[in-house]
Amino acid sequence: RNTLLLARITENHACRAIVIGANPHAKNDRMEAWISAHCHISRAGTKRVCSEQISFLLEGATVKFLPSIVFSQLDSDLPLYLWW
Repeated sequence: RNTLLLARITENHACRAIVIGANPHAKNDRMEAWISAHCHISRAGTKRVCSEQISFLLEGATVKFLPSIVFSQLDSDLPLYLWW
């Protein structure tokens, strides 16, 4: 669901999106990460807008690593927005 929403948002605005799923109450520890690209060509076919999506899934005790994971992905050359 988030991937589809980001695909729509990135049609006109390039960005690096960080998507996080965290469940500290999970019985088992689990950590996964994956990267997706969203590229769109304008209707006139003259402009390409590309963005990246970095997704994290943390469950159980691995949730404690969340601050380090997020801060390591921030790039000072890009604007930062938080969407909660």
